[in-house]
Order: sequence, then C-alpha cells, then structure tokens
Amino acid sequence: MSIRLQIANRRKKENLSFWDMCYWENNTEKFSQNTCTKDILYYITNQELKKYKKFKKIDNFILDINDNPQFDAYFNGIIKDECEESKNAKDLIEYRKMIYQELLTQNHYKDYIKILNILEKSKYQNSFKCLILNEFLTQVYLTNVVDGKTTYERHTREVNKTIRGLMHLDKFSLDYIYNYAQNYDNFTKLYFDSLKYSRQSIVTEQALLNNARKKQNGIFKSKEKDIKLKGLETFGLGQWVFFPSKSVDRKNFAISGDNLSSLVKGTSSCLVNNASGYLEEGSICVFVNNDFKPCVRVIFWGEDIAEIRGEAGGQQVEPEYLDVALKFVELNNHFKQSEVLIKYIQDHKKLYNYAQNIKNDEFNMKNLPDLLDALEFCDFVSIEGKDEYVENIKEVLPLINVDIKNQSEQSLQK
Repeated sequence: MSIRLQIANRRKKENLSFWDMCYWENNTEKFSQNTCTKDILYYITNQELKKYKKFKKIDNFILDINDNPQFDAYFNGIIKDECEESKNAKDLIEYRKMIYQELLTQNHYKDYIKILNILEKSKYQNSFKCLILNEFLTQVYLTNVVDGKTTYERHTREVNKTIRGLMHLDKFSLDYIYNYAQNYDNFTKLYFDSLKYSRQSIVTEQALLNNARKKQNGIFKSKEKDIKLKGLETFGLGQWVFFPSKSVDRKNFAISGDNLSSLVKGTSSCLVNNASGYLEEGSICVFVNNDFKPCVRVIFWGEDIAEIRGEAGGQQVEPEYLDVALKFVELNNHFKQSEVLIKYIQDHKKLYNYAQNIKNDEFNMKNLPDLLDALEFCDFVSIEGKDEYVENIKEVLPLINVDIKNQSEQSLQK
C-alpha cells in the first residue's frame, strides 16, 4: 500500500504535524485505543528507524534470479544474443548471469544506503523518514507511454526480485515531497512531480557551478580541448547541461558526480552507477528536454568524443533528437572521431526516413544504394548491442524485395 496523503478529520484535531498525522494514518495498527501523542510517535518511529538502519546489509538485497521474469527480460535484452553466438554459450550465459546478479544487487544496496544516509543527515521528521524508507522498500513506480500519452503505475516491490521501477530519490526530490505533500491527494503524482523538480534543480545547480568557474563565450574546458555550447541550435526541444571532468573542476567534482548520476537515473546509461568514474576521464554533456529528462549524452575522453548515447534501442539517439546531436558534433568538430560521428548520425537519419518511406509505400528505388551504404556503415560502427535503426530497416526491406542475408559479411569485408 502506497503512502496515503488524505488524513481523516479526527486526526487533524490532534496537535500534530502533517507528517506525524500522515504516519498515524498509514500505521493505525501500531497505535492502541486510536490515540496518538508526540511522545508515542517519537518512540514508535525511533524504534522503526533502528530497524531500517539494521537492514543495511548487502545480504538483504541479493537478487534472486531463479524464476524471475524481470531478470530474464533484463538479461535477454542486454547480453543473451551475444552469449548465444559463443562456442561455450551455456557456460558463458551462466557466468554472465552471475555477473549481472552481483551488479544489480550492489546497485540496489547502494541506492538504499544513499537514501538512508540522506535521511540520517537531514532535519526531516522521523515520521517522514519512516514512511519514505518503507515506500522505497515496498513500492515501485513505472511510466508507460501509449499513443503519446504518459500514464503512471504503482506496483508492489519484492526487494530480492523486483528490478523495474525502483524509486529514484535524492536531496531535491525528498525536499519536494517533504514540503509539498499537503498539496496532493495521491502519492503517485507527488512522486513523479518530485522527479521533474529534482532534474530541474540539478540543471540549475550545474549552471550555477559552471558560471562560478571561469568561462568565456560559452566555451567550457574538456581534459585537452574546449567544448563549445554557445549558439548551439536545440530546435526548442531543451537545453545542454555541462558536467566538468575532475581535472577541470576538482572543487565541485563530488557534487557534479552526484548530480550527473541523479539526472540520468532511470535511463539505460552506465553513468547511473559510475558517473564519477567517467568524469575522472573527461567532461560530459547531457541534453535534457523541456521536462528536464535526459535524452542525449555526449561523453568525452581526452581529445575524443568517446560516445554519443540516447534512449532508443542499443542506446541510440531517438529520432526527434538526432538533429540536436548532429548540431553538437558539427560545432565541436575539432575533436577526434567527430567526422565519423557526423556520418553516423546522418546515416541514422537516413535509415529512419527510408524506413518510414518504405512503410508508407513512398520509397524511391533510386535511393537504394544510399540506403545500403548507410545500413552497412551503421551496422559496422554500432557501439553496443543491436542498433534500433538497423533492425527497423532490416525488418521493412523485404517489402521492397531486398535480400540482405549476406549484408553483415559484406560489411565486415569492407
């Protein structure tokens, strides 16, 4: 059961704070004779917090991967295809499962410790701390987009089985929940609004940190070269956020690492669990849309643009943000790999448009050589897993009687 924010009138008559009343409302079985005082609340919540502190053992978070549909879906989507191509496929799959079991266990444990530490250092009331910790351990929240409409769902969490929808809580989202809960009728909407507030606060804080450092004309320092952001065309879709590497801003390195990790939480990015590690090697730029959701991630490594990632399949940039990514690389074409990345993004645009044309029976066969060239390049360069644009075009090519069974072999030869 999620946190109930609607409080019975009889509880409002007591001389209690909102969160004390809320705790009482959600834990009536803990109070005898249907009465509650500050002293009783303090004792009960203090005892409960001691239990949460004792719970911070990694053994409590070991993920059960047997008969676990969520883990199977997660594993199959990441690594199974690669493993099946190996000569020792069975042994490799079992080994990789153990690796990802340990990785997810560590991540879930670290999330709990992080939230527990924030709450312990805060001045929040004990009643609020107990409610939040219970919510984190027992509930998950998911978003679904159908026909362009976003819906929110809440489900029960099993600590040792659930992977999807774990709550993303940081200092900003917790502050929002604590201060604005009285304006909401249900916790689900409050929680998702707190995520948007958190992302917006992170963007604002990073801007303040960047402005406090020396910068000229919107040019920021990477490890070796300047990163240009001023004048970048974003087509009204959002804004770029700069996270400096450790060598650029040692003073605020820890803050930038925490902010980056929190901003990309809920995405497929490996930055979620190793943001500081990446900032050790180079600066990172993240494009957030107008809801402050991260959509494009540009990772620098010395004099290279090491990666450009997004939220489409295979961590490719989504169609609506391809032009945003392209403008970024074009303006920063003094970095190594920029020429390859420009073609990579342009070819993704071609594959997307050609796929739409084929589906709508509007494809001109004169463009087939250009399509196959883009397909070969993207299929060969693709940085991780399956490329969504490549897979989509392969699915529709039979509609125009094009056989590409030997396409991968031809690409490797070239």
